[in-house]
Amino acid sequence: MYANLAYYEPDTNATRRELTELMLPAYIYIVIFSLLASQICGRFLVKPITLPADSLAPKSGITEYIDEIPVVATDVTPKAGITKYVEDIPIVPVEIAPKSGFTSFVDEIPVSAEYAEVEILDSELDSESNESEETVGPIFWEEGMKAPSSSFSEYEIIQLAILIEGEGGGLASLTELSGIAWAVVNRIYSNRCPYDDVVGVITQKGQFDGYTIEGYYSERSYWMACDVLARYEKELAGEQNVGRTLPEEYIFFRGDGKHNYFSVEEGGAAYVWGSTLESPYIS
Repeated sequence: MYANLAYYEPDTNATRRELTELMLPAYIYIVIFSLLASQICGRFLVKPITLPADSLAPKSGITEYIDEIPVVATDVTPKAGITKYVEDIPIVPVEIAPKSGFTSFVDEIPVSAEYAEVEILDSELDSESNESEETVGPIFWEEGMKAPSSSFSEYEIIQLAILIEGEGGGLASLTELSGIAWAVVNRIYSNRCPYDDVVGVITQKGQFDGYTIEGYYSERSYWMACDVLARYEKELAGEQNVGRTLPEEYIFFRGDGKHNYFSVEEGGAAYVWGSTLESPYIS
């Protein structure tokens, strides 16, 4: 009986197909059941969480939401001693009064009372000596001598120096040379002259043959012009004995090449030097 049985080999591919056909509906049912179960659980089992309304408001000190930086008001008044903000340099007043014994700041040398008194006395002596040299004399002119100063312009001084040189350049006497300038000053005082200034008197037509507006003048004539004008200025200020060499009424003069002769009237008697006025010059 057993010898008639044939050898049986199972068909594996057919078995697999049959199993797949049987399991596919089961898979579909499981997926559908899972989706339905999740929906049912989400609706009936899980309750929604409700937050109170005031929990969503920002806390105190925070102006808006959390992604913004809170701005808190603080006192930004600058501290005492600082005039502005931190980038400015504070300016603090400091007293810099000089120490006792100093006349001013540190670059000046303090002078004690005894030395200051000596310096004042010396300066007074110098001023007195200078004043005596200008007004009293006797004066001897030499080259390089500093000319006296006055408020007259350089143009007026030069025009007078040209006249002095043209009318008395060859005169040896400083006193006679000064007489030319004083004759000009006397004409300013005189009501017989139509001009009341130095240049007007000098440039009046037909008065001085030795004058030309662009003439030559020497250093000695320039110094004499400065000296007489400085004395004339002091006389205008009311000072007495300024060193005149010619009285006020003498407004005319003539010369012979060696000397000049000054008179009250044209061609009149000549003034004798030193008869009424003492000359401040040596010659």
